Amino acid sequence: MSSTHPYAAALVEKVQQRKSQQISIAARTLIRGFGYERRTEKIVGEVAGHLHAMGLATTLSLTFPRSLDDKVTIATLAPRAQPLTPPSAPIAPAVQSDLRTTAARAVPATVAITTESSIGSGFLVHPDGLVVTARHVLAEGDYSLRSVQVAISPGLPNEQTVEGVVFRSHRQLDYALLWLLADGPFPTLPIGNPQALAHAQSVLAVGSPSGLHNTVSLGIVSNPCQRLRGIEYIQTDASIDPGNSGGPLITDDGVVGINEWIIMGVGAAKFSLPIDYLRDDIAQAISLGRDACLTARYCPACGNFDPAEPTWFCRSCGIQFVINAEPEAAPPV
Repeated sequence: MSSTHPYAAALVEKVQQRKSQQISIAARTLIRGFGYERRTEKIVGEVAGHLHAMGLATTLSLTFPRSLDDKVTIATLAPRAQPLTPPSAPIAPAVQSDLRTTAARAVPATVAITTESSIGSGFLVHPDGLVVTARHVLAEGDYSLRSVQVAISPGLPNEQTVEGVVFRSHRQLDYALLWLLADGPFPTLPIGNPQALAHAQSVLAVGSPSGLHNTVSLGIVSNPCQRLRGIEYIQTDASIDPGNSGGPLITDDGVVGINEWIIMGVGAAKFSLPIDYLRDDIAQAISLGRDACLTARYCPACGNFDPAEPTWFCRSCGIQFVINAEPEAAPPV
């Protein structure tokens, strides 16, 4: 957005006055505040854009809420990490950060995800147990699993395995979000800024390649914005192998990407999805909370997350759900 919208600025003040850093207002009031009366894809996008420019996210979408008279949540985006190295500390020209400190922070917040057919990685972004991973780690044919086993601090003395429930995923972008069914607080990784990445910048990839937990590999950014299949990926030469999928790509600023895929035989062709592709999804999940997310309708086919009143079909892809059955077991009819 080229300029700050006055209504967005007013909403920032209201949110900052709340201890919870979020407010609820009628969807109609929100839209009118930006000068609109209707809800269209363009208008919803413009409203979200104005809010995002001010560091806010909203649960408003084309399908939620069903009535504009119902309320939506406006909350601050997941905070960006502060540099781990004090600004006043001298930095050697060839060293971008204290990589050992960065790795020590990342390892406890990286999890191992196990299904009957695969093992992958993920990472925590909220102390209540919000986990980010790759959708293909959870795949079962053309569908996504609903429940998986998640090892917290795998291989460490305080290791524990808990159930994780998937509530949002995206087939094309290959990411998924799940909540842990256990009480926190859990160690977390802060959200970094992929837009600030530069060629040759040092990055770390953390995960469980071939089940080898707490594995950290060092690399550099080969291309901070490699466009493939219409998606902008972070391209690196950090070692990423089967089992690393879904794990974090990190800098001293925090997690900047989700490790997803590689081109075999090409050392500098490891690809991570920038974390800002799902920044709004993370903010929405945090603002709604675990219970609201897990009671919402989840489509195992397209990964759509629908907190509105449940229907017998997916509002996004149209798949029909089997009544009184778990969504992940529901094939198309």
